[in-house]
Amino acid sequence: MFTRIHRGLRVVTAIALVAMFAGAASAQDADRIRIFGSLNAGYGKVDNIPVQGLTKEGTTDYRVMALQFRFTVSEKDQFVTQLISRKVGSSVINEAFPSIYPVWAFYQHRFDNGTVAKIGRTPLPRGIFNEVRYIGTLLPFYRVGESVYAETLENMDGISLNRTWSRGKWALDATVFTGGFDVSALLPGGDGKVSLIQGRWEGGLGTQLWVTTPIKGVRFGEFVTRMEDNTPTADRPTVNFMHSVDGNWSRFFVKAEATEFKMGLKTARDGNYYRGWYALAGVMPTEKITLAVGRENVVRRLYFPAPIAPTSADLKAMQEWIGGITYHASSNVAFKFDAHARQGYLWDVAVPIVQPPTKPPLSMTVLPPAKGNYAIASIAITF
Repeated sequence: MFTRIHRGLRVVTAIALVAMFAGAASAQDADRIRIFGSLNAGYGKVDNIPVQGLTKEGTTDYRVMALQFRFTVSEKDQFVTQLISRKVGSSVINEAFPSIYPVWAFYQHRFDNGTVAKIGRTPLPRGIFNEVRYIGTLLPFYRVGESVYAETLENMDGISLNRTWSRGKWALDATVFTGGFDVSALLPGGDGKVSLIQGRWEGGLGTQLWVTTPIKGVRFGEFVTRMEDNTPTADRPTVNFMHSVDGNWSRFFVKAEATEFKMGLKTARDGNYYRGWYALAGVMPTEKITLAVGRENVVRRLYFPAPIAPTSADLKAMQEWIGGITYHASSNVAFKFDAHARQGYLWDVAVPIVQPPTKPPLSMTVLPPAKGNYAIASIAITF
């Protein structure tokens, strides 16, 4: 019931925000209203196990549309909202999204010293792609960094402050923030199905730092936040770290990010330790073509009840290779095809992970990973 009410409120909020901007457009100079949009739509299919909402039958029910409205109050003040409508094939993650909802809705003020403050539902300043994760013309594949971004931690309800300092060829871009986060995750169950887990982390406090180096096109990022986990099994904050390397040149790019979650649970054995990373590289042999390759990796720690040995194991939950090609019809339109080869235990259905002991000595065995391939053909449009 609470989930339905919460979704309803978000839909009402989205409608109210659209009405507000429409009213402002009729009452104010049209030059003060700016509207941006993007569509990322595709067709995908797997050859084996369902994953990312894709099945053997294939699906075109695969898209994300974003509309962003910016209303300029003055030279230093703006209201910004971004509405999202998305569908991830047959994935149960769809239950986390209303048909349309405000992923951003915030007020922004720029101070005389260059500090920018945002208040409301703001973009979470986390990593390279968090604020552009839906803009397909800026991505080398249909999506980027599943192991790092997943389907959560895209925004926060609170306040952030950003400031940039420069010294010679060096620059430091620093953001500090505090607020609460909606979180969602997919959890395999014993019935062979995957369930959607939703929650809320409050008391978040963190920072994102970007250091631009004298090496042209190269910057490094560090993100850290601590959050109060409201689940009954938590007795201390959850901490998330993220490290980023971002290199961009005229015809070549390399990007890599790693993240780690240390859950604030009562005992280590209750833990759900998570570590993920991705790396990708791309080249543009012509202005119209981009070729890219990527690698994803996720490690999760499993704990076994005593006296079973070993007491824990670091599970290679997901390993994936990605290759893709993009044709840039224009700066606003891109056609893509990316192919994925995955192995591990993170799928849209539960797969066997461990072999329970049947006789002494009580020893748990991790089963071989499941394997599968999938491909996505898509079009990305911005305006």
